[in-house]
Amino acid sequence: MKKFLPQKLLAKKPSLKKFSWQKLSSKKPSLQKLFGAFLSSSIFALFFGATSLSAAAGDDVIKLLESKLNRTFSLVKFEQLNDTKMFLAVVQDKSNGYRTLLLTDDKQKNVAVVPMFFSSDKTNAERINKEIADIESYNFRVQNSAKLNELFASIPKDYAITIQGASDKITYIVSDPMCPHCQDELANIESRLEKSTIVMIPVGLLGQASMDKAAEIQAKIKGAKTPKEQIQVLREIYARTHSPSAQSQEYSAKVINVTNKIQSSNLIEAVPFIYEAVK
Repeated sequence: MKKFLPQKLLAKKPSLKKFSWQKLSSKKPSLQKLFGAFLSSSIFALFFGATSLSAAAGDDVIKLLESKLNRTFSLVKFEQLNDTKMFLAVVQDKSNGYRTLLLTDDKQKNVAVVPMFFSSDKTNAERINKEIADIESYNFRVQNSAKLNELFASIPKDYAITIQGASDKITYIVSDPMCPHCQDELANIESRLEKSTIVMIPVGLLGQASMDKAAEIQAKIKGAKTPKEQIQVLREIYARTHSPSAQSQEYSAKVINVTNKIQSSNLIEAVPFIYEAVK
């Protein structure tokens, strides 16, 4: 992969080796931090209670956790696994915002924290492992929310692309125009706009073409006055068949500056990076 070379503008060239196309799923807080010292006394973090499925689905899981840990939780997800009497539950600690994946039986009498999962059922294995990765990514963002907020506040307002959505809730998306997963994410941007306003930050992490496309976006997006027009510009330039046109040094310098800022933060290791702002 060709690296961007103009030394006059770069204080430090982006180091592309540490970036991947896949979403971040590392740097998670430890389970002990999530559930406190209780976990240190139980190898498998298995709880026993005496509840039944008389309450609404998942409610007894919350009651059991709160009775054992003296902390309050909310239920994010409660779903049955394929061809089993087991249910997955995602709970969120109200005191710190962290989420944890649990498994429980159909009676909700036994609950186990799930740091790893193995199954002969491929569907269940993929489903649980995706939940684990999503929760790790979510907790990383919660753990680093102050730093992420500071980072995004430092991006020049004339660089970040604000696309007004149905809500004033802010979702930041760091995206590379040459990244296949970023292109796929852009294809679904309307669904995100139904829930929040999006602040798109194009970067050039994947070579010269990425830099050129990000610079072209900066040059053309100013003429887009509505969310529909902004999305049209982004999709035109993100298209796999699109060849970027040459842009002025001014736009290229802006892309380099923001790309270096994102990379040197050590907070974002993969694109697309999606962050729902935490106040």
